Amino acid sequence: MEKKEREEIIRKLVQEEGFELYAYRYTPGKKGARLYIAIDLVERRIDLSDCERVSKRLGEYFDRENWFDSPYTLEVSSPGAERELRTPEDYRRFSGETVKIVLKEPLEKRSVFIGRLSKVSLEERRIEIVERDSTRSFTIGFDQIKKGNLYLEV
Repeated sequence: MEKKEREEIIRKLVQEEGFELYAYRYTPGKKGARLYIAIDLVERRIDLSDCERVSKRLGEYFDRENWFDSPYTLEVSSPGAERELRTPEDYRRFSGETVKIVLKEPLEKRSVFIGRLSKVSLEERRIEIVERDSTRSFTIGFDQIKKGNLYLEV
């Protein structure tokens, strides 16, 4: 079975449980395959019972359909506290949260900014971040961002 086909089946099963597929990674191995699935939900954070429910559903399906020839490991989790922000919609969703932004090219001689995501403009395709240390505000275009993550302050 092709990777894309496998992913679409998993996406459908996850959606049937009321979640969205955030990440999927399949790694074959000598001692068995490893399947990593991250699930998400816009309305609230993912909890352990959500992961257990999806894991049970997927495991039953895999076993019933004989997806694997050898033992496999299935890991179902949430995207995590420092999840990657992958789309402009992710940035809008987490407006007001603390983020870490890594730029493709330096802005004011810096490539990394940590602060509160204060404004997101999908129309103008840019964000505004208020730096946590200096409280300075920076406007950054989506096309300037190499990587963005939620940032857990300890």
